[in-house]
Amino acid sequence: MDVLSLGIEFKAPAVKQPRKMLRLAKDVVLQPWTAVDNMTAFPPKTVDEIIRLLESGLKSEISILDWIHLFDSKQVWDACHNEADVARSSARIYDAIAENTSLTHLALFRAALTVDGSGQYFPALLLQHIHLLSDSLTGWRKELLDIVLLSRSVDFIKIALLVAEADVSVHEFFTRYRLPKCTRLKQMTVNQIPHVCETIDLASHAGWCLYMVRESERPVGIQILEVLLNKREQEIKGNAYFLKWLDESCHPRNDDGYWFDLSGASHAAIRRLIPLSDFQYFKMLVSFLCRHDVASALGIDEHSQKQIKSRSLFWQHYEGQIVSLRVLVPGNTYANIMKFNKSASWLEKRSEEQGSEAIVIEFESVIVLEVLRGEASEIRVFEKNSRNINLLLKDKLPSLLTIRKSHQDAVHDHAICWQWACEAWLRKSYKIEPDDNIKRFKGLPPHASPYERNKGLPTPEKIILERRSQEVEQWAKSFFARERELGKYSVDGDEAKAHELLLLGRQLERMGDYKKMAASLESAAKLGNRSAMTMLAKYFLTKARSSPELRMRGEVWLKKAAKLGDLQARQWLGMD
Repeated sequence: MDVLSLGIEFKAPAVKQPRKMLRLAKDVVLQPWTAVDNMTAFPPKTVDEIIRLLESGLKSEISILDWIHLFDSKQVWDACHNEADVARSSARIYDAIAENTSLTHLALFRAALTVDGSGQYFPALLLQHIHLLSDSLTGWRKELLDIVLLSRSVDFIKIALLVAEADVSVHEFFTRYRLPKCTRLKQMTVNQIPHVCETIDLASHAGWCLYMVRESERPVGIQILEVLLNKREQEIKGNAYFLKWLDESCHPRNDDGYWFDLSGASHAAIRRLIPLSDFQYFKMLVSFLCRHDVASALGIDEHSQKQIKSRSLFWQHYEGQIVSLRVLVPGNTYANIMKFNKSASWLEKRSEEQGSEAIVIEFESVIVLEVLRGEASEIRVFEKNSRNINLLLKDKLPSLLTIRKSHQDAVHDHAICWQWACEAWLRKSYKIEPDDNIKRFKGLPPHASPYERNKGLPTPEKIILERRSQEVEQWAKSFFARERELGKYSVDGDEAKAHELLLLGRQLERMGDYKKMAASLESAAKLGNRSAMTMLAKYFLTKARSSPELRMRGEVWLKKAAKLGDLQARQWLGMD
């Protein structure tokens, strides 16, 4: 039977190819090998055969797979031959590498992988003396050899400089030289980029430096920025391109920017380089709220308008210290303002429809919430941690209720002469001081407005302080009642009362009314509040001319607080 007549065809068997070696050689051929360089010629010649061809000047008969086999096996061959044979064969190999561009790249590619630690792809002796190729190579091949030599010498800062001169990223640089698999060499080069940015000519390489910030992994990009901002500030100041980039990428208004990852020193540098204060938006809000039509629609009377203006005037004295500012308004306020300002991108609508407007002010050390009007008009200070940053500075749909339910570090009132008390409180507790040029506080009577650095505003008269003490006491009760309604404190009567008395004691301390403060704290301490015990003990033990009896009471309260686990008390007693 004729098999062909049945229409059955037999395919020739596939020729097996050395896949691992072919994969390794992939992308290394810059120009076609000659006809005799048949990649399917397998198995490759022995090392002895290859060396005999080299010595006979028959390099053209050596295929790419022969060369790969030679590079894989030469080190073993060297160990079995004398020094003269090893030296002579190595010289012939170097000659061949220098003559053939494709072989040059194959050899240097494998040498780079060996230096990288990816494997033993190039004989140690050839790698040790590979610098002998320097005089024989030019152009692109010489550049590739330099990369191998610098990597072998662990001189990655010079490779980083080559990256800068090429005006590309590290990944792009290694890809350009067909070395993308040299991951360790790439990472070692990346590690040197911040050092290069510290010394490189910024006038001609600013764009590359910023490109490296964007193209590097986030931690490296931040490190580069830290170096530039803290080491090259004066040069950046005169670079319009760099300043524009800072405004776009490092301004706190950009949630996805670099601001929140940078150090305090870098924040200070950015403030000196670009205008950061968003205080104008606070002023714009006040202007809108005091418009007759808006005020009428929102039910803001003249007294409330004066209060709102006084809040704005007070914080204006700290404009230069403000890192960022958010204007948060309820839905009805947003709708009324948008009737007159269609492009108010600075205005952020809260999840609530009704309620007071609020200002979130970011300082270097803390975040302040100023609630402008209503029963809950107060100043809350929050520790600047990741939770509060997300809640107060990044939340896309902020809720005043959620913010009020969160734990705050401290709170301040808006009772009579609150500006005097608040200035001292901010200065003493948080080292937040008015701008350097402030000599008087706006919005205060002439006799109450002079400001002296480190001293503050003039102390109010005794009758005013007494009135303030009464108002603060009422405010503390009201504030604590609202806090309990939010579920922030225990329903236990004694514990809740102790918290209220502690809050009042802290407010009285800020006013300098130490007699009432001590009484309030002692009442809270008797109800078991350990923070009150510690605060009272500190007062009794450190006040000037404290009697032996008061010192003894202070020691008793300190020991009780420590026994209850108060960390500060335990530290003072040397228990931790």
